[in-house]
Amino acid sequence: MQKYSFLAVLIVFVYSCGLYKEKSTSNESVIIDLRQLGITYLADSVFENDRATHLLLGPKGYVLVGQYGYNDEFGNFNQIHHLPDAICSLSKLQVVDLSFNDIESLPVCFSMLNNITSINLTFNRRFNVRKAIPILKRLKNLKNLSLYKCHFSLDDTTWIREQLMQPNLKLLLTDADSGR
Repeated sequence: MQKYSFLAVLIVFVYSCGLYKEKSTSNESVIIDLRQLGITYLADSVFENDRATHLLLGPKGYVLVGQYGYNDEFGNFNQIHHLPDAICSLSKLQVVDLSFNDIESLPVCFSMLNNITSINLTFNRRFNVRKAIPILKRLKNLKNLSLYKCHFSLDDTTWIREQLMQPNLKLLLTDADSGR
C-alpha cells in the first residue's frame, strides 16, 4: 500500500469535490495550476476538465540552480513520480510544465495529445529520455521541449537531437543550449 502525505490527500480531496477553482484565461481554456503544493500523486479527477490548455506542476517563478542541483528552500516542490493515463483525456492541452518533479516516463497515450506545443521536463533526473523518444516524436506541433538535467548521458545528446529533429522545435538538453 502506498503512503501519501496528508497534504497530497487533502489536495486530491479538495480538487475532486470541486473546491479548487481552476484559473480560466477565457471562456474556452482552463489552466490547471498545481505548482509547489508538495504533491506526490495525481488522481484521475485532476484531468476531468477537457477544456484544459495548460497543466502546471513545476515550481512558480525562478529556481536557483547551482552546479550540484537546485535550491528548494523557497517552496514545497511537487515530487510526482507517475503520470496517469487520464492525462490523455486533456485533448486541448498545449503547455505542460512537469519540471522539478521525479517523473520517470510519459504514458504511451501522451503521443495522442496533438495540440501540445511546449513541454518542460527540466530536472526530472529519473526521466528516461530514450524511452520517451517514440512518444515525443509523434507530437507534431511541439515547438519547445526542455529535457535539461533529465536522465541521459552527454554522449546521447546527438542521438536525441537526431531523433527529435523537427523544423521548428527548440530543444534544451545541455548548458550550451541555454546560452550559458
